[in-house]
Amino acid sequence: MRLPINSETTAHSVLRRFIALLLVLAVAFAAGYFLPAEEDASEETLLDPILSFFRPAKAYAETPSDVPAYVRVGLYYGNTAKTSVTLGCAGGFFLGSGGNWGFTKDVSLEGYPQITFTASGGVITGVDGNGTAVASNVASGVCVWPASGGRVTITAGSSTKTYRGGVILYAWENSLTVVNLVGIEQYLYGVINAEMYYTNPEEALKAQAVAARSFACVAQNTHKAYGFDVCSTTHCQVYRGVSGETTATTAAVDATKGQCVRYNGQVVRTYYSSNNGGWIMDIKDAWGSTSPYCLAKEDPYTPVLAWNAVLTYDEIAQRLNAIGRGVGTVTSVDVTKRTDYGYVTELTITGTERTTVFTRSQILNDFAAPLMKSQNFILIDNTKEAMLYTISEGAASEGETAEENAAAEPVVSSTTGTVTVLSGDGTAAELSTSELSVQGESQTVQIPTTAEISGVKSVCFYGSGNGHSVGMSQDGAKEMAKQGFTFDEILKFYYSGTEVY
Repeated sequence: MRLPINSETTAHSVLRRFIALLLVLAVAFAAGYFLPAEEDASEETLLDPILSFFRPAKAYAETPSDVPAYVRVGLYYGNTAKTSVTLGCAGGFFLGSGGNWGFTKDVSLEGYPQITFTASGGVITGVDGNGTAVASNVASGVCVWPASGGRVTITAGSSTKTYRGGVILYAWENSLTVVNLVGIEQYLYGVINAEMYYTNPEEALKAQAVAARSFACVAQNTHKAYGFDVCSTTHCQVYRGVSGETTATTAAVDATKGQCVRYNGQVVRTYYSSNNGGWIMDIKDAWGSTSPYCLAKEDPYTPVLAWNAVLTYDEIAQRLNAIGRGVGTVTSVDVTKRTDYGYVTELTITGTERTTVFTRSQILNDFAAPLMKSQNFILIDNTKEAMLYTISEGAASEGETAEENAAAEPVVSSTTGTVTVLSGDGTAAELSTSELSVQGESQTVQIPTTAEISGVKSVCFYGSGNGHSVGMSQDGAKEMAKQGFTFDEILKFYYSGTEVY
């Protein structure tokens, strides 16, 4: 029921409260109670409960509901799955179920600081340090949680690593898939230094933290077939557990807790790479998909990172055979499609048996990895390019007259560079040596290619950048931070039309 408001009664009520406050203050000061000094502001005084009545309520930021509490990180799976792993924690363990919501305890094994789990026929068995069975017929998908709530060590073969959170074990016949179930903020503690070294500017580290958090949110179930969200490699984000944590990167995570990059209110998949060579790549030119926030535009902040790679025709043929795309003897290598901002999106290789075409990220990942650093490159094929030649009259022999020398065949001597020809109107054009020859008095001299001179057919790639170049350039983020940009300004530059919160 709604009560009527009496303005006169309300005024008297406020007056009584004010008088009461004055009386309390007078008593408090008379008794020697004073407000604390600024450096002791965290200590509560007698007046705090009273004064708080007149202060506005303080709003505390809460983690948005679309940011998961926990993330499942694949450590060993597929061809890296283990036959057994040993888990260690001084306080022992609990067995139960776990997922993105957290952990639920079913069984206590607090008296066992070390347990070795083995899979056999899809069933998991655990034995203690003495080889005594402590857990039998454990179902695949069990979550092993440190009873002390601390950290767990995972020993697989000769490697021992420490992680926060717990461990989910899946049995696939006689092998174990090992997954770290960890709070998303603690997961980021082990990511940031692996993706962007801790000595980088604070705002760049914060930008990396928000980008990594956003990626992890959207990447849920990327590896659903294996039972986890993200892996610990560059396929998703590099994660090193406790060994990857530093004070600076942990502070960057804490300072941005719960914040993500959003487009129209939705968390976005924040791709990032080391260096984009000066241009942010449109996602469609990398993977064929479309996105309103992963668009191509010039990046004036990313420093040029030049690279080059040389492959002979024979080496190219070997690489193609190894991935099941052989063409026989290679006869040509050509860039057949390029974006208007210079990135190569189609590379065609022709051979004596067939032609194969690499598109978009196939060029970077399939054709010549890891020699190819980006799709931003030019191609020089030495079977089509000649060196720069100096053309002169034939050398005069002893006793030969100037007239006789002038009629001799031209001498072609090489220096360096490429062949450029001026047309009659002064326009410069680069020509293939198959189109260029020198006419002498009695014969035509064909300009040789560099391949003909060296006897080796090869292709040289000259490029800039490192990685897929979609989204944030980490080198660019570092430079922007040095120039005074804040982490949210950095992120909004690299992800068009987004907000950070």
